[in-house]
Amino acid sequence: MTTNTENRTQLYKRLTYFRQRVDELLPGARWTNSLSPIRCLLIPGNEQARYVASQAQAVGLDVRAILSPTVPAGQERLRLCIHTFNTNEEIDRLLTILQTALVGELNA
Repeated sequence: MTTNTENRTQLYKRLTYFRQRVDELLPGARWTNSLSPIRCLLIPGNEQARYVASQAQAVGLDVRAILSPTVPAGQERLRLCIHTFNTNEEIDRLLTILQTALVGELNA
């Protein structure tokens, strides 16, 4: 049985890995200010946010687009939740998909 301390330690490791890989693979990406396991990547435009979410969903990742009018226009985003059971490989796959889908936007 896993203890709460072990779960927190595992989650901290996953979040640290996620942040390191974001810095490497998505250096120009805009994120909401949060230290929690729920991270939001800002992707302006309903269609663009839907498109990027669909790319991740196509390979079995549960990524949700949060669209206007739920959030103000121009503040659309993807909601990502990092869990203790996520593997580094899953995090890499997610970030690679985001990097590929956002190539033009991150370089704009």
